[in-house]
Amino acid sequence: MEDKNIFTTDENREGDTPAVEETPAVEETLAVEETPAVEETLAVEEPPAVEETPVAEQPPVVEQAPAEPQTPQAPPPQTYSAPAPVAPVPHGKKKNGLVIALIIVSVLLIISMVGCMAGAIYFVISRNPVTGGEGPTNGQEVVLGDNPEDNKVLPDVDVIEQSKADSERMEIENVVEKTLPQVVGIVASTGQGFYASEGQGSGIILSADGYIITNAHVIEEAATVRVVLPDEEQTTYDAEVIGSDTKTDLAVLKIEATDLNAADIGNSGELKLGETVVAIGNPYGLELQSSVTSGIVSALDRTITTSNGKMNLIQTDAAINPGNSGGALVNLYGQVVGICSSKISDVDAEGLGFAIPISDAIPIVKELIANGYISGRPMIGIQGQDISAQTAMMYGVPTGVYVVYIDENSSAYKEGLRQYDIITEFNGQTVTCFSDLDIAKDECEAGDVVEVEFYRYTNGRTYTIRVTLSESTGKD
Repeated sequence: MEDKNIFTTDENREGDTPAVEETPAVEETLAVEETPAVEETLAVEEPPAVEETPVAEQPPVVEQAPAEPQTPQAPPPQTYSAPAPVAPVPHGKKKNGLVIALIIVSVLLIISMVGCMAGAIYFVISRNPVTGGEGPTNGQEVVLGDNPEDNKVLPDVDVIEQSKADSERMEIENVVEKTLPQVVGIVASTGQGFYASEGQGSGIILSADGYIITNAHVIEEAATVRVVLPDEEQTTYDAEVIGSDTKTDLAVLKIEATDLNAADIGNSGELKLGETVVAIGNPYGLELQSSVTSGIVSALDRTITTSNGKMNLIQTDAAINPGNSGGALVNLYGQVVGICSSKISDVDAEGLGFAIPISDAIPIVKELIANGYISGRPMIGIQGQDISAQTAMMYGVPTGVYVVYIDENSSAYKEGLRQYDIITEFNGQTVTCFSDLDIAKDECEAGDVVEVEFYRYTNGRTYTIRVTLSESTGKD
């Protein structure tokens, strides 16, 4: 409509307004587009044609070009005026009609969606009232109290430890046949986009309804976790992290599955030195899923220092490689007696594998299922790294724990501890590394008030503060 008004104004300069409004005048405009005069004008506008053929006949044509723009004032409008007659006023009315129709349809759809949602809400409420029904409480009445935590329905996973007397001794191949379907693959994804990566480990089926035990370091900082069953199809489930405890290197996952082949839990206290054990897991990832190695119990209650403190572990010479973490260490009665956790790799050290005793792990697992963390654990509220003797000498600072991060809500922060400070003493005990700090802290309980001595690098001064320890949730 606007295009038509513009071209009408151009034509008013040459003639009367009534003549322009007539339809025949528009048809002449279309006819002008087909005249050879336009083609000649285009030929004149192509400089390359003139340069390539320096014929004497061409200059007169070029000289006439300035005279033709008097009539070409019609061609530019003619070239753009073609759409004007094709889109007269009636076209605008059709568009308006379509818009109105779309609006009416959208309103009707919204009304119908609101009605469906209202009906769905009524249906859910009518079938799942607060006091029973067919909802997630399985018919048990929920009594609402003042504290929401008191109303939480906790899962009840029945884990029964079996002794050797409960089963018959088997050959290794029979042990493998029984326990292989009970060990799954774990895929933990971290990061996003270009920085996305995946880590793979192993896990043990704890219950038929989908609880899985694995190592905390396998799923540490994972954005998503998947569980891969050891069947031919490698059936995969998205997993929920129920709880994780870095101190014991244990974690519990949950998948929405039923009728899984749950492992038999043994008694690690019955293990003997030299007893044959079998390790099942996924060394180096799912490409080697369900690998089996065997060996003997090399040591019991072996104290190993890890990045999260000291752990008492089962030592075995059964090959345990990266990816086996979270897998099963099984006795010849087909019972899980340990959770494979770590391996010391060195050119001079072979046949050193370690597993968490299952009898130590089960109480942690049960509390993780109930609470999501281990209650009562003390926490300072920091992350740190060791200042070695060599580093201390180089920078002229004491050995201790260098504070990399501190929680601003912690008591330590409120009392004056800051990032880049170096903790040198905790509750009267000298601290030269993080392990020292962890051991001294574990002798305390959440809520205890302790003295913390630290060195401030920026001014070279030493301070002593009193800190109230908070409760760890297992993610600190």
